[in-house]
Amino acid sequence: MSIERWLEPLGAALVVALVRGTLAFLLAFSATALVRKLSHETRHLIWLGVVVSFLIIPLAWLTLPALRVGRWIQLEEAAAHRTMAVPLLARQEYLRFADGAREYARLTRQQLPPHLRLLPPALLLAWLLGVLFQASRLLAGRCRLRRLTAAAVRDSRLRRLAEGLAGKGLARGKLAVLRSAHCSVPFTFGLFRPVIMLPRGAAAWPPGRLHTALLHELGHIRRRDALVQSIAYVICLLFWFIPPLWLAYAALLRESESCCDQQVINGGFRGSEYARDLLDLASNSAGRFLLPSLTGAAGKKGMLQARIRNLLSLKPGRPPFGFRGARRVLVVFLCCLVPLLSFTFDTKPSLVETDDSAFGTWINPAYDGERIRPGKCILFPDGRELDYAYIDYTQPYREARNVIQEAWIDANGDRWYKVRSQGSGYPFTRALAELWAIQRISNGGKIFEMVVSFKDYPVDLSPTPGEVEMFGIWYKQE
Repeated sequence: MSIERWLEPLGAALVVALVRGTLAFLLAFSATALVRKLSHETRHLIWLGVVVSFLIIPLAWLTLPALRVGRWIQLEEAAAHRTMAVPLLARQEYLRFADGAREYARLTRQQLPPHLRLLPPALLLAWLLGVLFQASRLLAGRCRLRRLTAAAVRDSRLRRLAEGLAGKGLARGKLAVLRSAHCSVPFTFGLFRPVIMLPRGAAAWPPGRLHTALLHELGHIRRRDALVQSIAYVICLLFWFIPPLWLAYAALLRESESCCDQQVINGGFRGSEYARDLLDLASNSAGRFLLPSLTGAAGKKGMLQARIRNLLSLKPGRPPFGFRGARRVLVVFLCCLVPLLSFTFDTKPSLVETDDSAFGTWINPAYDGERIRPGKCILFPDGRELDYAYIDYTQPYREARNVIQEAWIDANGDRWYKVRSQGSGYPFTRALAELWAIQRISNGGKIFEMVVSFKDYPVDLSPTPGEVEMFGIWYKQE
């Protein structure tokens, strides 16, 4: 398989992720902006679905059969510049079109400029470098976290306090509480053994501030935010070049914070006091308000204002987001996502079936040795035509690409075709010739007649006086 043949589906899948994923983002943005009464749990689930859709959409495009909804895109093999239609095409339809465009370029001996030929490998290299850069950021964050953990001290008293606040929702011995002089705000990490990291002075905090901080971080642990956000970040890593994906990821982190804030308010704490504690913590932290991709405490200090405003609007006792609500959101999301996964369009449809009687080997011994009318020609369902000077030859002298423009059956049962043909001498040492033909295959599929013109479609099978036309007749080789 050539590098172009390998790069085409990969590049097309990335384009599909960009276009259809952006549509999913716009759909979620409209829903969350228009429906103000959605709970933060619901919004979090919506944004999680959007992030995951950026991975599901290209995988579905590569692997699942498509639901065709129309034949509205008129593309021909020569239309190589129209490959931006790929988001609307099914995978097989796109690959068929790409093969046709490449074959047309080969027949016409079209050569792209060197800088354009290098464009697909350059784009692939840029994508790989972007993935490596984002992965290095993640690795650097993990290394910083390891150093931070190594220098931290375990606090058994705070661990017991956290386990008491967690109740039965957390298995004993699974949680660790650390304090570090290099930590300015509380955060949680650990996919399988959760850890709560607190500033070194947390042991001396007032009970209210300590309880709200622990309740908030326990909320992240109950919700398994570390796992969810790690998966989301990996998806962002793979599709780093799509800005709406990063916006959806940021919204996911914000809603995660709001969900945990709601759990603090439900614990009986006043929103104004909790907001004051957050402001105090933020004033003691420098620069970014979090460790990137390690915790749900997302954003810079500039994002704190929106969080405080949202926190003051939270009402205590709001019921948790249950199975029924999650089921409704999931159903709505799937209904909206299915069109992005499955709905595709065809390119210009083929007017004949692959088993049409026109396809096969046609011969006429009277034409052996002629260069104008082949002694043997083979027609393929994909539009290729190979012409041979002699019936017993195995090397064609001409290869063409045929496009059937019209097809019909007359009252006698004969099949008629209008065909536009472009071809060149084999192995493509002659200039491209473009022909227009009227073809007829007798009822029964045994006799093939054709009139070819170098200017326009002939009126019928009789050569037009004064026109440069050629008539030929061939017989089906069994």
